[in-house]
Parts: sequence; C-alpha cells; structure tokens
Amino acid sequence: MKALGVVNDIDLYISVTKTGSFSETARLFGIPPSSVMRRINSLEKELETCLFNRSTKCLVLTEMGLLFLEHAKSISRCIGDARSEIKEHTASTLGVLKVSAPAAFGRRHVAPLLSRILNHHPGLKIDFSLNDKALDPSVDNVDVCIKLGILPDSNLIPTKLADMRRVLCASPDYLRQRGCPQTLEDLYQHACLLHTTCNNFSLTWQFKVEGQLKKFIPNSRLSVNSSELLVDGALQGIGIIHAPTWLVHEQIASGQLVSVLDEYCQADPRQGAIYALRARSNVVPAKTRLFINELKRSIGCTPYWDLPFEKEVSQNIATLHFDSALRASLSRVTTLQDKSQAS
Repeated sequence: MKALGVVNDIDLYISVTKTGSFSETARLFGIPPSSVMRRINSLEKELETCLFNRSTKCLVLTEMGLLFLEHAKSISRCIGDARSEIKEHTASTLGVLKVSAPAAFGRRHVAPLLSRILNHHPGLKIDFSLNDKALDPSVDNVDVCIKLGILPDSNLIPTKLADMRRVLCASPDYLRQRGCPQTLEDLYQHACLLHTTCNNFSLTWQFKVEGQLKKFIPNSRLSVNSSELLVDGALQGIGIIHAPTWLVHEQIASGQLVSVLDEYCQADPRQGAIYALRARSNVVPAKTRLFINELKRSIGCTPYWDLPFEKEVSQNIATLHFDSALRASLSRVTTLQDKSQAS
C-alpha cells in the first residue's frame, strides 16, 4: 500500500471511531459507504489484525483497534504538522535558496542584489555560487540558475531577464594608433581578442546586416578563457573585442573603451538572451519567485547596462574620426548619469 493511501485510510479510520458509522464517515468525506468499508478492510489486512467488531447495529473497537487509534492520532498530527510546515515554507521566504550564476555576470549583476534581499527577508538564507559550467536545477541541487545565451533543450522553466546585446569596442589608445573600423570588412585589418570558451552559437562574432545574422571570423591577436581577461586585454590597448554590454557598459560609459560599428551590434533573439532557470514544478516556492522577480526588477525593462546606448547620437560612430567617436562615447556618460539621477 502506498504511503499516501495509508495516511488517507488512517484519517478515515479515526473518523469511523468518532462517528461509529461507515455511512456517516462516507458522508463527511464525500465518498460512497462501500469505499469506506473497502479501505478499512484494506487497512486491517495491511495491519494483519481486526480493528472493529462489526454488527448490524454498531461498530465496536477491538483491543488492537484501541491500541492502533492512539498511534493513528499521532501519525495524523505529525502529517498535519508536516503539511503545515511545508506550506509555510513554500508560501513564505523561509529557508535556504541556492543560486548559481556565471562568474563574471554573477559578480557584477547578481551579488550586489543579495544584501538587499537578505535585509528585507530575515528568514531567508542564500547559497550563492559562481560557476561558468551550465548547471541543471533539476539534478544539480540548485533552485535558480542564471543562463547566458541560447536556451538548452530541456524541461527547465525559463524566465527571460533581458536580451543580450554585444558591442565591438577597444581602448582610445588602440583606436588612435590603428583608427576606427568603418565597415565590418575593416575588422580584418585589426587585432581582435577572442574568448576561447565561447563555443555556444550565441557567443560567436555575429552581426545584424539587413535583418540577417552575418558570422565573422576575426584575426585573433590574443585568445583567453575568461571574459574578464578579455576586457583587461582591450583596456590595455591590445585590440578590439566583441563583448556583451553587461560586461563592458561601465568602461564604455566612462570612456575607457569606445564602441564602434554600433549599427551592426543590435540584440537579436537568435543570439540568445539572459535567463533564470528553475526546475519544473506544480508549485513555485515563494523564495524562488521572490529572487527571480527581484532580479528582473533590478535589471529593468531596458537593462541598466544598455542605458549608455539609449541616447541617439547625431552621427553614426562608424563613419566618424576617432575624436568624434570619443565625444560620442563621453556623451554616453552624461546619459548614464542623467538616468541614474532620475531613478
């Protein structure tokens, strides 16, 4: 007999001892009297004892029936307490929430949010890990996993947090020495830095040209296996990188890096996005729902890392000389500051 069936039969058994009637218990539970009799018989068979002495007029508990009644009441109380506690944890933000995110993204855009969540929810604990390996919440003992790029083919439930826009950028020193590329073909004449672990289709160098995605294979001057090292290489003036705005928005807004060929660097669903993944479940725990909603609110409808790119520049950066490109980049600083003050 299944455990849940035993629990239901115990509840029926306790009710029969109170009402003294199969028919009255059936009425209370909304089932046929024959079902109550069959399940009590099944319970007696499972226990290998007789719980009731039956007559045409009444039901009388046997000695074993009285003994089992005390245990049945205790089991029913324990199950009730367990259900209440589980419902409380599911409906509240109590307990431990396990979250995993890629190292660079998690460090920049998830970690700063944790203190605010914990301060507002004292019963919540967060186990936060930085992991560039793609985890599966259904098997890796994690409640929420941040995924960058194209969604895997799985039964996981995704919540889209933001589109993922990538830009071409380099340091002012590099562009002074080598000039700004005017076309995508000009990139072949430039030193380009590659992220060697980006084997996901969404992380290759792709550009939107007349509505189509065009793949570009750059001449690599330096290859690294860390997105943060990629940015460091660009800051040091080694070459041009193709990086997501969530990674380089601060450097571009401050003028440490200058973006080029922006007209080809628009977000496209075919290049993936940023998602929060959770395991499929009929009930979403409140702490999981809270975290995902707070992360979405923190990022915003227009991701805050895309704000420096929202202001329209009067001329296309791709057709400007470097000094004009630098002025356009600095104008983004004003944009970011103005929008930060407004919020």
